[in-house]
Amino acid sequence: MVKIEATLDRTLIERASEALQLAGATGLTVSEARVSAGGGRQIYRGSMHGVFRSMLRLEVALEDEQLDAVLDALCEVLKDSASPDTQIFVLPMVRMVTIRTAA
Repeated sequence: MVKIEATLDRTLIERASEALQLAGATGLTVSEARVSAGGGRQIYRGSMHGVFRSMLRLEVALEDEQLDAVLDALCEVLKDSASPDTQIFVLPMVRMVTIRTAA
């Protein structure tokens, strides 16, 4: 199994999630991420501060056989992104544990 993590602009999340679902990926997780904007620094009230952009992190776990199709679909959506900070990580997963609670 593998895990894909992608940081992307908020405007692309709907297109990305639709493309991933069409490619066979289910169980997407989306969370907020703060991404360093090219190492830029800004002076605010006399102190230096790092500049961060607000983006979204999309995560999905896949079987190895699904990786190429899902990665191609995600790259197709993100290639037109105006954001230079878009990144995709592919990580190996050793084990996945699903915890279900009784209601």
